[in-house]
Formats: sequence, structure tokens, C-alpha cells
Amino acid sequence: MQRRAPFRPTAGVPRTALALIVIALGAAGCNVTKTHYSRDGFYAGATAIASVSSFDDVNGADLGESDVVGGIGVRGGFRFRDQFAAEVVYEGNQEFEFDNNVDVRAQTFSVNGKFFPWTNRVQPYLLAGIGQFDAEVDSVDFNEAELFYRLGFGVEGYLSRTFAAIFELDYNMPTSDLDELTYTAAQVGFLIRF
Repeated sequence: MQRRAPFRPTAGVPRTALALIVIALGAAGCNVTKTHYSRDGFYAGATAIASVSSFDDVNGADLGESDVVGGIGVRGGFRFRDQFAAEVVYEGNQEFEFDNNVDVRAQTFSVNGKFFPWTNRVQPYLLAGIGQFDAEVDSVDFNEAELFYRLGFGVEGYLSRTFAAIFELDYNMPTSDLDELTYTAAQVGFLIRF
């Protein structure tokens, strides 16, 4: 009776190829654990803004129409506990121009809180904020700063561990003398995570 050689699962595969496969699979597993998009840490970003006014009147000047203007925004914040972030935001708009020669220039400084229900590569969020709304109206010699509230939602899409594209839509509600100057802002930009 002839003796058979014992079965070896690697008999047809060179040991170096098997070692390379094991190393590649291990590296892929490590890469998955390192890509933690919702990790704690600081971030900074910038956005381009398109704002749509819903102004009724300014200091007695009846506007009764809408205008769309561009602007810029910068932000810095801290992400913590996977699903939360706190940030400081500056937004400056170009002048809203109306037919009756009323031009309104608006800028905001706010502190926002964010909640992220999902923490994958694409992360939608809800936001709420409070801050200072500055409005200047040239034609009626009006310059005022008041408290305002912001509500909105957005999405961060991570292109890498440290770089994300963002889209955000928020509704801005000034108080007191500026309560007629509400507007909606759509923003597109980027974040850098540190």
C-alpha cells in the first residue's frame, strides 16, 4: 500500500504570497478602525453663502420683497462624544438691494450646537445657535446690533479622515428692532479636522 502525503492547505501557494495576503488583510482591518470620522477634536472651515431675505420693513421703510445675495462664512469648533459639536461662526453677506433704494448689509456672529444622528462617512446634522446680528441700512441711516437665533440642518461628507465637504441650510431670526429681518442661508464649503 502506497502512503499519501498529508493534506496541506498551502501546498500550492508559496509561503511568501500567503504572508503578503495576511499582511494586506491585517492592514485593511487596521485602516477601517483608524477611519473614525466622528472622533473628538477641533475643526475649522469656510463656506460660500447664498442668502434669501424675507424682510418686511426696516426702520419704517417698507420692503415687501425678497433678494438673493452671496456671502462668506468661517467657522471653528470642537467635535465631542461622536454625535455632538460646538462651534463659533461668522457670516458676512453682500448688500441686500431693494427697488426703493434701501440697501441692507447683514453679518452674524453665533455659537452653534450640532447633533449628528449618524456618524458614518456621510453625516447629517441638526443645529441650533444664538448670537449677534448686525444690520446696516444706508438709505435710512440705520445701524443696529441685536440678539438672533438660528435653526438649521446640514450634512458633512468625508472625503478623507481630515477633509469634509459640507452643505448647510439655516433660518436666521433676529429679535427686537431687527425682528423683521429674517433670512434663509444655504451654504456650501469644507471642513478640516485636526
